[in-house]
Amino acid sequence: MARGEVEMAALGASQHGVLRLHQLLELGMSEATVRRRRRAGELVDVQPGVVRHRAHPDTWRSRLLAACLSTGGIASHRSAAIVWQLDSISGGIVDVTVGGPSASRRRGVVVHHSTQMDRADVIKVDGIPTTGAARTLLDLAAVVPPRLLESAVDDALRLRRTSWPELFAAVLSHSARGRNGCWHLNARSFEADPMRWNRLTTVGCQVYPFTWAFFVDEPDELCRIIGTALRRPSARAPDRGVRGCRGCGRRRACRRRGRQREPPPGEPRPPRRRRRQVAGSRPARRPPRPGSP
Repeated sequence: MARGEVEMAALGASQHGVLRLHQLLELGMSEATVRRRRRAGELVDVQPGVVRHRAHPDTWRSRLLAACLSTGGIASHRSAAIVWQLDSISGGIVDVTVGGPSASRRRGVVVHHSTQMDRADVIKVDGIPTTGAARTLLDLAAVVPPRLLESAVDDALRLRRTSWPELFAAVLSHSARGRNGCWHLNARSFEADPMRWNRLTTVGCQVYPFTWAFFVDEPDELCRIIGTALRRPSARAPDRGVRGCRGCGRRRACRRRGRQREPPPGEPRPPRRRRRQVAGSRPARRPPRPGSP
């Protein structure tokens, strides 16, 4: 086997069997040889400028890497979550993120355009250039339902792919108006906030609204306000009717009889139930114990 053949086989094995055409030329293979092998079926076209050696099977990872090599992008969103082995995300979708509008459409590939490629924290996982785990979760927030996103975050934390400080730093570094996953996506999401606010206020919670600019620029003041609010007596959880004693009025259980549920604040206490007794009758007495006088 010629030296170029050995190098091509080694490179193909490290790239899931896919190769760029210019990589074959760099290995010393002429353009005529490449065209002949493509006509013979030894090299199978996968994406523009990318071929796969027929000795390697057609897999999802080979298609994902071929899309990355063809567009010059990186695996992201759902594809990156699968590469990171997050159990909550599955399927055969190929998501690739590129910088700017340079890449056009690709067959069977969802191409995302980003202006924040310098913050993607690119890392090779199984030979595939992939967004960092924190950036992957941030991208997932724009394409999957909230419950699926929560499961993916749990998987990433459980597998130690990332941590809460890294996720918080990713949100801060990528926050921008119009950035899916960090801001309101549409007017419907914006209008839903007051409804959530009203529901929390109805059950007795105190809501403190903060803008994103205040959250980012004034973290110390934010912590001071929250700390002051937590120290106030009104910050305690609303009374849901704690089970207490009817006789002494204590909230905890005691040995007195007649326990009943305390009403919420502001509502009158229900009247005390009296035992009904028929006129002229006497309450039944317990029978004496055996051997007692």
